Amino acid sequence: EILLIYDHMLPNPETYDGKPGDVAPQGGFDMFYRTFSRALLLYGGYLADAGQSGDAREAYRWAFRFERASEPTWGLTKYANGAAAMIDQAQDALNAGDVAETEQLYCDVLAIYTYLDSRVPETYLPNLANAHAYLGMFANNSLHSYEEAIEHHAAALNIRVHLAEKEPDKYRRLIAAGHISLGIAYKNKGNLQQAADEYGAAAGIYRELYKVEPDAYRSDLTKTLVRLPGSLM
Repeated sequence: EILLIYDHMLPNPETYDGKPGDVAPQGGFDMFYRTFSRALLLYGGYLADAGQSGDAREAYRWAFRFERASEPTWGLTKYANGAAAMIDQAQDALNAGDVAETEQLYCDVLAIYTYLDSRVPETYLPNLANAHAYLGMFANNSLHSYEEAIEHHAAALNIRVHLAEKEPDKYRRLIAAGHISLGIAYKNKGNLQQAADEYGAAAGIYRELYKVEPDAYRSDLTKTLVRLPGSLM
């Protein structure tokens, strides 16, 4: 109902081809663009919660188009909540064998967290890293697009290395796991030496962690060491 009320107050949205961060047109319609964007945010969140991922994505896309660079960070949590719901929906789609829907959902999740990071730097970096990791696993396991998998896993790893500068204990295990994911993608692509290098980097991290907490990291270290000989076979 809110959308219908504001729809007749706005000029034809097809005439406005804004992108995230653009300044909406001035001249009397500014308030309506802001309110319309907020209504779309709420509507998209409700659709995502209801499992209507396709309609939710469309609502978020229009919200992006009407967003203003001067807009405060009001409502950004709705984007984040919507992205979190889409991750669950992507897993459901994957389990159902719908590869195309899964890919679209993961790509939309990445777009949302990329946008959120541009608006609130650093805050959503962990989510952005996770989004790249999801796409990396999907590209490797379902699409068998190993170059794409490498690209996303490398992006996730770089973000986590950056985050580890402030919280090393929190991210060292994730960094090791990222090296393993990269190693698997490199091996599947046929780059055996690069795969071995990634497994070796992971093993180095797990060795250090094992010294401090042997019971917690014994399994991780063992599984990683087992990969090393086979990575060159």
